[in-house]
Amino acid sequence: AYNSAMIEERARLKFHVGDDIENRYKLSGYGIPLDQLPITESGKLKNVHFKKWLQLRKTIESSNTTVENDPGSIVECPNLNDVVFRPSQSTMCHPGNVMFRSLVESKHFEHSIAPSREAKIDVTRSVMIAVNQLGGRFLVWNNETWWTEITDEKVIYSKIAVFFRNSKVSAKARSNRQTTKSSTYIFADQDKRRKIDVCRGDMNDETCFGFV
Repeated sequence: AYNSAMIEERARLKFHVGDDIENRYKLSGYGIPLDQLPITESGKLKNVHFKKWLQLRKTIESSNTTVENDPGSIVECPNLNDVVFRPSQSTMCHPGNVMFRSLVESKHFEHSIAPSREAKIDVTRSVMIAVNQLGGRFLVWNNETWWTEITDEKVIYSKIAVFFRNSKVSAKARSNRQTTKSSTYIFADQDKRRKIDVCRGDMNDETCFGFV
């Protein structure tokens, strides 16, 4: 029993030896958000999140009527499948948001060719249902110290619709870049062929072999 317990523990423990950049790179390979580490690259301790947690606990444990009446409305920490919305804060690296963007992108074509507004609504709702089936929630930061779950489907729908619009703009921008790149490549290829034809027309011309 002791040996089996040690094996289980070893499966959860792995040492990484190297400098700070190497170790951070290895940690990122396991999906660990580097910005959440409690220490900077220079060795300085980061206590911002700890102070926010202390403030949250004080709020929860204080005689606040809003919290007392509905303590379940407070979400201290989002789950991995939760989709979070926080103004002026980058949430792109949160696993739930990565999954959410992937869902939206996978439905982008279906949404773009939807023949009617009702069909587009159905596609948008399918994203909402998919997140719920994965056990995810839609959370919003309340400008205090905690997250609150969005339960109004109309609000959730409007936020998903914004992502579809942004996805459409991004797809159009990528298409334009690819078109520009393709045109540049075709022009360069034509110019290269033109130079080869000139060389073939006058094989005695030493400039064709790089001699000037």
